[in-house]
Amino acid sequence: MTVTILSKTPPGGRCSLYIRYAEELSRRFDLDVQINYLETPPEDGCCPPAILVRGAEVTASDGVIISPEDLCEKLAEMGFEAAKLADFRAALEQILENLFAEQTHAQ
Repeated sequence: MTVTILSKTPPGGRCSLYIRYAEELSRRFDLDVQINYLETPPEDGCCPPAILVRGAEVTASDGVIISPEDLCEKLAEMGFEAAKLADFRAALEQILENLFAEQTHAQ
């Protein structure tokens, strides 16, 4: 299974977050991760920043940022084990907190 991240060049906040999510996915579930850096948005299809799992876009429930819950819900729909997803979600929440802290300190 492949997870694709569509990222802007250079990656900003959400793109960086989604790349970190994908790295954790790869580590925990041994998935292939593909990162596509786009300088201009495509005329059709998904625009960066985006996460695609098996070609299906993960949508943000708040319409802005894909949360750990959003990603785990998509993975559960695809048959990932609930017990493994609980640990994965906790790891994603830590990644999200760390990124917010980094951005706060950078300002």
